[in-house]
Amino acid sequence: AWNRVPDPVWHMVLGWVNERNLKDFFDILAARNSADEGRLAFWSKYLKQITWTRLVFGSDTMSLKRTNDAIRDLIAREEGAYAQLTKNSEVDAFMMQIGSYLIIEFSRKPNACYIYHVEHLPFDRYKKHYDGGTFDLKNHEYAMRIVHTAGWGDRAEAELRRIRICPDRSDAQS
Repeated sequence: AWNRVPDPVWHMVLGWVNERNLKDFFDILAARNSADEGRLAFWSKYLKQITWTRLVFGSDTMSLKRTNDAIRDLIAREEGAYAQLTKNSEVDAFMMQIGSYLIIEFSRKPNACYIYHVEHLPFDRYKKHYDGGTFDLKNHEYAMRIVHTAGWGDRAEAELRRIRICPDRSDAQS
């Protein structure tokens, strides 16, 4: 049945899902820790190119679903799609694919952003549970690592350009 949906419609709906996941991640999860540091604004510049997203919840977030309506709704909406971190309970992660790269952004410092080539992932992108450390999401086999120190956005944009990931063209934004 998927092949009956015209490509422009499919891309439009995919864009909505990815944008909602990205905004939910930063508005609900990262904001809870005052941890954004401009990450939402930065990744929003690449929104049109994101072809896949997945939320990864730490145990602090999972336990908050009892008392926080926004988190409870988010987890319910992502049922069957999200993964969980087994270590580092106070951190959540956001996976997104742009081109042939899988990017893992975390909700707060001191966690860097890790970028892997999809052909050489050191973990299964569809697992239900991740350690969240060097065994999987912070594996040293990354293609690139973004550290969120002062001025990180400009440095990251230049680094991403080297692997042919450029911000969305402004005329492509509707």
